[in-house]
This record gives sequence, C-alpha cells and structure tokens, in this order.
Amino acid sequence: MSASSSTAVTFAPNERVLCYHGPLIYEAKVLKVENFTEANTITGTLGPHCFVHYKGWKQTWDEWVPHSRLLKHNETNIELQKSLQKNNAHASASGGSSSRGPKAGPREGAGGARGGTRKDGTRGTKRARDEDDSNRKPELKLNLPEILKVVLVDDWEAVTKNQQVRDSCLVGSSENSSSHD
Repeated sequence: MSASSSTAVTFAPNERVLCYHGPLIYEAKVLKVENFTEANTITGTLGPHCFVHYKGWKQTWDEWVPHSRLLKHNETNIELQKSLQKNNAHASASGGSSSRGPKAGPREGAGGARGGTRKDGTRGTKRARDEDDSNRKPELKLNLPEILKVVLVDDWEAVTKNQQVRDSCLVGSSENSSSHD
C-alpha cells in the first residue's frame, strides 16, 4: 500500500499523484509539501506530508497525507488503481457493504465515522419530520379578479423570464409622474 521503499520518494507542488483514501486510490494534485516534526505536526504523524486536492472533489476533501499514502502518477499505479476499484465493486456487489454510487469518492473509509457511516459500519436511519402545526406556514386565500390575475402573470413572466420591467410599474418614471400632475 505504500510508495515508500528503500529509496525515499519525493513529491513536488503541482505534481499529479495517486493517493490512497480508504480501500481505493484517487487521482490528486499536490498543493503543498512539508516535513512534520513534533512541534508542527497537524496529523499526529511525523515525517514528510503533502497537502493534496482530490481531482473532481470539493476543496473540503483536501487533506494532509503522509508520503506512504501517495503513489507516482504512472501506468503501473493507474493499473493498480483500476484493479482496486474493480475488486471493491465486486465486494460491494456481493453484499460486502451497502450499495454506493459509481463514484463514492475519497470519503470511503476515511476517519472512522465520516461519510455518514458509524464505527460498526452501519448507516444511521433518517429522522422523520415533525408534522405539527408550529412548522407550517399559514395558508392565505385571496380572491382576485380574473383580469388582475392575467396582468400579474404577464408581469411575473416579463420580470422573471425576460428580465423586463414595464415603465408604468416603475416608481418615478416620466410617464407615471406626468399623469399625477
């Protein structure tokens, strides 16, 4: 699972990499590189770390990862990524875990209870909404003449769909102010 071998692998900012996140590997980009010591560690682990952005995912998924979770972006590692995705898809289909979308993302297996799953692997149940009268908006029935309804609909369409406002509706327009003199 690690990219570390007898020789230390280094990564540079803006480098495309592959990053382990849970059981899968995702394409990522190195944003920062830093060597964590006891004085400045963010993750609780020491050594070289990279701040990565997962391609196609929001910045909220960006994270500091140790070099042991990173792989160089090359054909061999891309094949490894594909085989892990295929194996994980087979495990999910055979009843290993609840079905997920085609791209479940970096959240899988990360940080214990992240991503809506509990530590024991089960998902929580959806809470029902309270159907009491305090949350409901009061209904208002208003009787409008049919001609006024037509004008209101026309005005609504002009404003929302055509982004137009009639001169007769503008406050202080020349036509409106001259008729009140």
